[in-house]
Amino acid sequence: MHRWLVLCTLLSVLGCNPKDPKGSSPLPSGSLSPASAVGSAMLLPDSDPIPGPDDHGDDPAQATAIAAGQTLLGVLSDGDDRDAFALDLTGGARVVLQAHALGAVRLELLRPDGSRLQREGNHLQLDLDAAVAGRYTLVVRSLVGAQDYALTVERTR
Repeated sequence: MHRWLVLCTLLSVLGCNPKDPKGSSPLPSGSLSPASAVGSAMLLPDSDPIPGPDDHGDDPAQATAIAAGQTLLGVLSDGDDRDAFALDLTGGARVVLQAHALGAVRLELLRPDGSRLQREGNHLQLDLDAAVAGRYTLVVRSLVGAQDYALTVERTR
């Protein structure tokens, strides 16, 4: 389910008008229609929103920076879409990387030199003991088609 559809549903349940005071709406055109004069809204049949630009880079050179204690959202499209995240660590640091998704994802962790450190299919968590300081890269791929996910990094040491 797309985030905008969830937002529309929540706004409808709360009886809120999805437009801001300036009259613009963050939602796709045609996705809402006034249901009454009190400002509530209802969902209308409409096609899925047009996909936007890729949300995160696909390889280490274009990786999105993420730090311990952060959670970032991502969208994996159909096909070969993947999202890369860069994590700068000191030697001896220990972190847990978790992908929260409804479907199966593959996590691949690369060392600072670009070689593969770990690869897990259909698992949503990797534990990393950083033997050397540097920029580690985590690549997230979907195993089941298009899906949204959240990536969390927690430092344990």
